[in-house]
Amino acid sequence: MILGVDHIALSVENIVDGVKLLDKFGLRAKFVQEGVPNHPAKRDFLKCYEPLHSIAYCQSEGSVSVELTQHSQPLCDALSPYQVLLKRGLSDTVAFIGDLSSWGKAWRASLGCIQPVAALSSLFHAQFWYDKRCDDLSSGFIRALLVPVTDLSVSEKFWVRGLGFRVANHGSISGGRDWMHITFRGPVQAWSLSLVLVDGSEAQPPHYLDDSGFPCLALISSRLNKDRELALEMGSRGASSEFCLVVADNPLQIALLRGPDNELVELIGFSPK
Repeated sequence: MILGVDHIALSVENIVDGVKLLDKFGLRAKFVQEGVPNHPAKRDFLKCYEPLHSIAYCQSEGSVSVELTQHSQPLCDALSPYQVLLKRGLSDTVAFIGDLSSWGKAWRASLGCIQPVAALSSLFHAQFWYDKRCDDLSSGFIRALLVPVTDLSVSEKFWVRGLGFRVANHGSISGGRDWMHITFRGPVQAWSLSLVLVDGSEAQPPHYLDDSGFPCLALISSRLNKDRELALEMGSRGASSEFCLVVADNPLQIALLRGPDNELVELIGFSPK
């Protein structure tokens, strides 16, 4: 079963600079590891496969962790695969140019955001959101995620019946778009997350682990193979085989999934040493 949310991935071109910036916002690097092998099972989930990549696991009290990932693919300013609402704005940002008004309305309706603003981080080339009128001073870094979907019922089946989220609320915004607020409540707060599904979007192209922004959400699994199979039954577009990855001397079992709208989900199981 899915036990909780481990982290959201954030792409970066320089792992050291990324760690320094996140540290200013209360995310402490538990470890930084360069030269981590990229298993061949990840080939279909990367635009540019290279045998090695670098990662930094950054934790903040009260919300899910952020895993910085440095791949070889150059980053560019673009919409993030996962729309991420931070509890406060970053310091190296400019306004994001583009009409994201429908997603802003969904943030307001589902979570009560007063003035959601789409911004762009210059260092990460990452588009993200924060509430300009309500700087959240509570602990943590990430408030919620948003996924634009083409069929709300299909996405609900994947996220709720497949991955164990629960429906908290739902409604509609002007323009006829329906939204659904779903949550995962883990045994500790840092494993918990709110996620908003917004219907009526165009079909998304496949996302990749080396895309700019926040490309992948990682979940903790106690029975990885069964959770992988259940996700496939509940609407996943496909999955990698299971593979082993040793991170900070810990052997992990990994499987990657594509959701019904091409969102990337990583399942992490812990292996005995």
